[in-house]
Amino acid sequence: MATHSDRRDFRRQVFFSLGGIAIGLVVAGLIALFINHVIEPTMQVETHDLVKYEEGSFVLWYHVESPHADSRSGLFETLETTLSSVLDRLHVEREDIPLPIDVLVHDSPAMMQRTTLNRKSGRAMYTFYSVIDLLIDEDSSQRLAELVLAFAWGNCSSQLLYKGMLMNAIHSDRDFHIPVAAAPARFLNAFEDLLKLEGVGHFEETLYQRYQSPFSPRMAAGSLEGVSEFRSMFADLDNEVGEYDFAEFQAASLVQYLIDCSGGIDEFRSIWGPGTTEALITKLGCVPLSDLDDRWLAEIETRSGVSAVREVDYYRARFLFEAGEIDAAAEAARAWPSAALTNAERVLAVRTLLASGRFEAAREMADSFETLTDWAELYDDWSEVGSGRFQVYAMATESVANNLLTQIRDAFTFVSHELGFTDEELPDRIRIFYYESESDRERGETALPASDIHRTIWHLSPEQDLVDVFVRTLPSFVVKKRTASNLLKTGLSVALQLSFDELVSRGCAILSSGQWSPLWRLGFGGTPQGLLETQTGLMMGYVVETYGVDVIRDLWYATARLGGSVSLDTALQQTVGMSRSTIEETLVNTVLVCD
Repeated sequence: MATHSDRRDFRRQVFFSLGGIAIGLVVAGLIALFINHVIEPTMQVETHDLVKYEEGSFVLWYHVESPHADSRSGLFETLETTLSSVLDRLHVEREDIPLPIDVLVHDSPAMMQRTTLNRKSGRAMYTFYSVIDLLIDEDSSQRLAELVLAFAWGNCSSQLLYKGMLMNAIHSDRDFHIPVAAAPARFLNAFEDLLKLEGVGHFEETLYQRYQSPFSPRMAAGSLEGVSEFRSMFADLDNEVGEYDFAEFQAASLVQYLIDCSGGIDEFRSIWGPGTTEALITKLGCVPLSDLDDRWLAEIETRSGVSAVREVDYYRARFLFEAGEIDAAAEAARAWPSAALTNAERVLAVRTLLASGRFEAAREMADSFETLTDWAELYDDWSEVGSGRFQVYAMATESVANNLLTQIRDAFTFVSHELGFTDEELPDRIRIFYYESESDRERGETALPASDIHRTIWHLSPEQDLVDVFVRTLPSFVVKKRTASNLLKTGLSVALQLSFDELVSRGCAILSSGQWSPLWRLGFGGTPQGLLETQTGLMMGYVVETYGVDVIRDLWYATARLGGSVSLDTALQQTVGMSRSTIEETLVNTVLVCD
């Protein structure tokens, strides 16, 4: 029988046990609070130095020192309105996307860069899932449209269709057939060309696809790839705030046509997913691929008569300029009222005035815009001389300018004749801007950009070889494709400037000195420039001497990324039936007969 002392000991044991449990629970609670409120926030690198505000469908995150957090109420309202609009355009319900949406608001690209690296690094704790990044005052339409596409529509393998659909989602009130119809016929890409552009990465992944989408990978912060990704974000930001290029307008026009052709956006959404562009369009079933170009172009042509629309006037002038039709572009832009120009119109107007030699008018049009004024000042005190299709602009006396004109015209005529180009194939008007230094020439390239395929403007300086410049650019205008082979351009330039006998003599000297490098190895580095030029010149000289100059057109097209998209070696095999190795064997055994 338990004594009174035993019962007291038992109660004491129970008391101490319960007390110990209670103390343990309190300590555990304190540890949990410490982890949740001190340690874990410190570990969450992606929220470091950020403060959040939540309202409605969004959580805004600002940097702790941001002066813009006080104006967040306006951003909340704008985001809600934009999200509703995007959901309506894409036929998506709110319950189809994860809410709330985290919006990281950045005061500068550098802040966005740093925060993104934290969020996508291996140390991140998955704090964010449904998230977009915004710079201060950036339009949220694109980011929200991409988020809705990602979560409600899913991932799409076709970057061409993704870009086109995104543009339609952002600008639902725009008819993208209009800017395409405003372009010169020379400018149009066939559907096959768009596929090639997609294949070479022209329709680049957006910032959202790369860094914010639920399908985007993490970045290896400690690897070279991670460092490269980190540094490339500035370039990506610059690309996304610029204007759409013509191929992107065509992508949007194509998707607009496919939506109409299929019966609506819901039908188009049904093919959104994995597969090539061709496979997805075939799955849509509204137009055979063989008929797509004709039917799509017919729809575009119905907009060609649209007039008295400000957008049409702007794009007509812009695409004329980009197609090298400078006089027509300047004429179109001249009709715009200077007091009511948008920024894009003013930039284009200044460019067309500068390109047509109206330097004083360009300076007036630049007004107080710093960049445009810098462009115009570059051409202060420049004069113009002309003869036939040639116009030369330079800061020079009339006699010096005329001497330049003669040199340039002679080099141009020599190259076009040697390559077998007819007058009808060459530009009607050739404008040469001649700068006193290479740095000024580079500034001129920025002010008045020109694509080789549509080039009617050349920016030259004393450091450049005139024949070499025209050899490297004229074939692209004639063939309408730009070769990706530097070996082809280098070899052709040397072959035109040196006689074949001289090349043979130099080749013999290289052989006798033991410095000959196998032709198949050229272009992979390690070959001195002088040897590279002589050997590639000898190779191309042999090809032209043996098969005729017309073979250059075929090689140029075959080695273009949007042409045959093959290497020079493969192009030679396809065109003349010889590889670099077999050409070398022929040269060494039968041509380089050296004393």
